[in-house]
Amino acid sequence: MHCHQQMFVELDELTYCEDGHLRWVEKCRWIKYEEDVEEGAEKWGKPHVASLSFRSLVDLRKCLKRGAVLLDLPDEDAADIGRAIVDQLVNIDQLEPEDKKAVLQCLLLKRRLAW
Repeated sequence: MHCHQQMFVELDELTYCEDGHLRWVEKCRWIKYEEDVEEGAEKWGKPHVASLSFRSLVDLRKCLKRGAVLLDLPDEDAADIGRAIVDQLVNIDQLEPEDKKAVLQCLLLKRRLAW
C-alpha cells in the first residue's frame, strides 16, 4: 500500500531587522504549490506552479554534491536538527570545528514572517 504524505517546505532568509538584530525571515513556502510573500502587502501571494531555470538546477546539483544532505532526521526540535547539520558540515569538511558554535547560534536565531 502506497501512503501519500503532504509535504511543507519553507524558505527563510537571514536578514537584519529594523531593530538591528539578525533574524530568519520567511520568504516562500511550498504546500503543493509555491507561495511568495507579496512585498509591502503583508500577505502570501497566490499559489502557483514554480518554474526553475536551467542555471538554478545546475546550482542545486552542485549544492547536493558538495553540501550536507540530511533526510529523515529522527530529531524533532530545532536545536537537535541544528547540531546534526553543523556536525555533518564538519564531517564533510565544509565547516571548521571551531566555527560550529557560531553557525549553530545563527541557525537557531529567531524567525518571523516577512511582515
